[in-house]
Amino acid sequence: MISALARLEIAAARLKEVEVEREFAAYETLRDHAPERLALAASLLANTAFANGDYARAAWASSLWTARLADCGTDQERDDASQLHEVAALIAKAPPAGVSGNGLRIATKRDKAGLMRAPLTIDGIDQMAVLDTGANLPVLSASLARKLHLHMIDGDASVGSSSRDSVPTRIGIARDVSFAGFKFRNLPFLVLADSALTLPVSGGYRINAIIGFPMLRAIGSFTFGKGFFEPAPALTTGPRNLTAAGNDLFVSVKLGSFQVPLHLDTGAKNSELSARFAKRYPEALRNLVRSTERSAGAGGAVTQSVAQWTNVPISIADVSAVVPVLPIVIGEPEDVADETLGTLGWDVLQQFSAYTIDIGNMRFRPESDKS
Repeated sequence: MISALARLEIAAARLKEVEVEREFAAYETLRDHAPERLALAASLLANTAFANGDYARAAWASSLWTARLADCGTDQERDDASQLHEVAALIAKAPPAGVSGNGLRIATKRDKAGLMRAPLTIDGIDQMAVLDTGANLPVLSASLARKLHLHMIDGDASVGSSSRDSVPTRIGIARDVSFAGFKFRNLPFLVLADSALTLPVSGGYRINAIIGFPMLRAIGSFTFGKGFFEPAPALTTGPRNLTAAGNDLFVSVKLGSFQVPLHLDTGAKNSELSARFAKRYPEALRNLVRSTERSAGAGGAVTQSVAQWTNVPISIADVSAVVPVLPIVIGEPEDVADETLGTLGWDVLQQFSAYTIDIGNMRFRPESDKS
């Protein structure tokens, strides 16, 4: 039982949908009776199908996941399964999506909140959008969706947020989206209230569009550089240092003496280590200065107690840098559940002259900024 489930987990971490289907079928034939393992198997199938854009399959598998959580699991797991099912079932009603094109280099820039923005065209209207590997779907504000006369799928859903339990959403379908030389057809967007995309930045700040994981997954391999984004050749050599949990990418990072997978999030201005990291590696907290910080994201903001780890040596794929300050969350509000060890954001990624993400081969390759 355990070895069959392990093979399924490995396939899911590599986003290999055909292998996941095969290993799930093999596991099911064993007729396991452990509720936790049965729920885990369904969750791996559901999240992999969703990450690969097979929303009908994701809707079916997330329904199975929900049913299996009736005998086990936490409230957070039940919420995750329910949210995934709601969103997948809505998108499954839309016409099939598609992508074509060869790709080209485009300019990027940092906005006043420190987020990376790039141009795209949605149904003939040009727009600057945040480039966010941490967004599970592309996102539009409700006001921009109305301006675009976006086709809205009947039905409501909710999505998770780093700063709130859930945020109400609807699904809108854009007929034609152009980005970095690619043309996307029938592209689904999460449509969020403007208030959910308004951040507490001096002078006012709102995000109207986010380029998320599905668009980047379709491109496959791409490079972020200083002031540019471009599709890139596949990385056929080097360590396979990327793994996936559904639409979330994780990169293996060495921080001091700790080798940990961190959530790769180009939409995060600052990197941080989670309360889960603090519990797993309490020795990292020794003699660190502690303070209180407020972090903001789509949906709201939270105040957290953190320890400040300074001058942290970091290494990814044998490329090294030093992070001046890396916060470690000590305790989190009860309504925030962070199951990761931490986030790798722009403050660390900017230490490299460029970095390539190859989702097909699950490789992350940074380039040294040292002359």
